[in-house]
Amino acid sequence: MINEAENFDRMGLSRPSEDGEEDADDVLGADEPATILEPYSEDYTMLRTWALPSLMMVLENNTHRAYPQDLAEIGFAARVDESENTGLAEHRTVAGVLARHDASYEDAKARLQAIARNFDVDLETPATDHPTFIDGRAAEVVMDGESAGVIGEIHPEVLVEHDLELPVAGFEFRLDALE
Repeated sequence: MINEAENFDRMGLSRPSEDGEEDADDVLGADEPATILEPYSEDYTMLRTWALPSLMMVLENNTHRAYPQDLAEIGFAARVDESENTGLAEHRTVAGVLARHDASYEDAKARLQAIARNFDVDLETPATDHPTFIDGRAAEVVMDGESAGVIGEIHPEVLVEHDLELPVAGFEFRLDALE
């Protein structure tokens, strides 16, 4: 669980409108979230739509720790989907971040390539635009011909929003892309 500010605003994403209109970004993480009607805390008002915000929060809370910091998570993400019985589509996601003075797209891609190689998956990374990442330093993650996620260098505005003073590169993709 997470809140709207962490999932969208602090990651540079537009929030989906509550009336269902298509004004949000059409990128990973920008799906319509499942919100909690009576949240116990303002920190947990929705189910997360992607895992990278959670990793960025961990980095933000670990600034007192030595660098480099490499983090990874396999966890759940969800989005509203009226075609499902529950009105909610859940999936497992794999996310990773590298925080260090020389973190780059190439470093993150090397980790992603190792995962793809270990699971015998064909990996392609065509350039894409995503507001969380630096223009020209982001790519779509395509596994066995299917779009599965995103990879890139985190945008400086997102880093500042999380009080991070070092570059961060990261990726996220659907776990089922490895099957």
